[in-house]
Amino acid sequence: MAGYDPQARRARPSVTDDSPVDDLLGQVLPKPDEQAAGEPVVPEPVAAAVEDLSSDGGATVGGASAGRETPSGADPRPPFDTPPVEMTDENADRLRRLAVLGAVIAFVVMLSARRRRSRR
Repeated sequence: MAGYDPQARRARPSVTDDSPVDDLLGQVLPKPDEQAAGEPVVPEPVAAAVEDLSSDGGATVGGASAGRETPSGADPRPPFDTPPVEMTDENADRLRRLAVLGAVIAFVVMLSARRRRSRR
């Protein structure tokens, strides 16, 4: 290993314009003149899924308006709200800590019971 130098700089291949990963994505890359216009190019399926803001301020998704009353045939219950991720993480952390505390207490009780039996 006399010829090995871990800090030696190796020649790296240059970056190609056409990445092999681009073919896996199944999307056509935007032309350079489209990027130069300043507007981001968004594929059609993504553009159709984006919420449109109506004039009254309510968000519409797929023709349905958020903030308006539900039609008579629809479920009158409000949509399910997910708690913030931080709150979920805190609850999971608290449960893990309580489980470890319970396991430690059970272990100590088992050791003390075994010790009492051995003295008798």
